[in-house]
Amino acid sequence: MENSNEESSIFEEANQAIQKIKEATKNLEEIQKSCPHKEYSLRNLGPEEGKFFSLRRVCKDCSKDLGYATQSEIDSWAKS
Repeated sequence: MENSNEESSIFEEANQAIQKIKEATKNLEEIQKSCPHKEYSLRNLGPEEGKFFSLRRVCKDCSKDLGYATQSEIDSWAKS
C-alpha cells in the first residue's frame, strides 16, 4: 500500500503545480491586457509548426507576442 500513498502524493503535487500554472497564466494575461505595448523588440520565438525560426514582435514591458515582424524589420534585424 505504500506505493499507493506515493502515487497519491505525486498526484496531489502535480495538481497543485497545474493549479499554480493556471493562476500564473491568468495573472500574466491580465497584466498583458492592461499593458499599452509602447515599445517592442524582435525575438525568435521558434520552433513553431516545424519551423526553427520565427521572428516576432514582443512587448518590451510585458513580453506579449504582438505578431510577426515585417519583411523590412527582418532585413534590418539581420543586418545588425
